Amino acid sequence: MVEKDIKFDKKSNVRSILIILNNLVNFSMKHVKNSFFAFALVSLVLVFSCGTDKDEETETPKDVTIAALTGDWTLNTSESDFANLTETPTATVTVSSAGISITDGTLGDYVSQISYSVSDEGALVPSGATLASSEITLDGDVTVGINDGLDKITVSFTTQAARVSGVGSFKLVFDKAS
Repeated sequence: MVEKDIKFDKKSNVRSILIILNNLVNFSMKHVKNSFFAFALVSLVLVFSCGTDKDEETETPKDVTIAALTGDWTLNTSESDFANLTETPTATVTVSSAGISITDGTLGDYVSQISYSVSDEGALVPSGATLASSEITLDGDVTVGINDGLDKITVSFTTQAARVSGVGSFKLVFDKAS
């Protein structure tokens, strides 16, 4: 009987060991599954939180310049040169990202439009000037620039023609009023 008890105990011990091992494997698999799920969840949260919000996007230099061009601008007659004009011209100007329109006032008798575009770097790239009279023509290229403070535009061009008034080098300076 003692042998039977020993055999029974051995069988019982082996069975107990197998049950314990089975529980350990199941317990470990649950932890592996839970750990994997937690890792996957944390990874997803990190991936989605790395995106930028539209509010946090930085403006490009081009966007900054285009925004600065909106508003009221005035002709700065003290810093401008008006070729051979004897009287200081006046003008009403409208500034946009496509150019400067000059209306009203005496400057409009000579030039009515300065055209440019805004580069990706935020610089003004000239594309020409529309002269108000067929008696004068452009002599060379038009240059257009905006200062670092984005509140002063300088335009330069030279005209030539048969008539005396309005011929020569123009340097027009426009200051942002608001």
